[in-house]
Amino acid sequence: MGLSPTSAILVSLQFVFIGLIVWPFAPQRYGAVFWILIGASIALGVYTLIHNRLGNFNIQPEPKASAQLITSGPYRYIRHPMYAALLLASAGFVVAENIWLKVGLWIALGLILT
Repeated sequence: MGLSPTSAILVSLQFVFIGLIVWPFAPQRYGAVFWILIGASIALGVYTLIHNRLGNFNIQPEPKASAQLITSGPYRYIRHPMYAALLLASAGFVVAENIWLKVGLWIALGLILT
């Protein structure tokens, strides 16, 4: 089963915005706030995967037919913790760069993910 045209556009835009936010990647110039946000993102992502195993979710906006609803762990508090982890990580890049264009890209990414 392929992506619907709307899903394909949304997934493509996510990757475009993420790429624009992290480019150019130069970790030597990033400070403590960047690393704190990246660390929080990784921690949330791992915590999410402990409760929602690979194969139960999908890159597409539509849920898998065989997917099981998860209500434990971060899902008890956040509807989409993987999206939240992605937004945390991308916020680290936005803060590190301090460029208003990247703030706009981050907001656009958040809107696409919701």
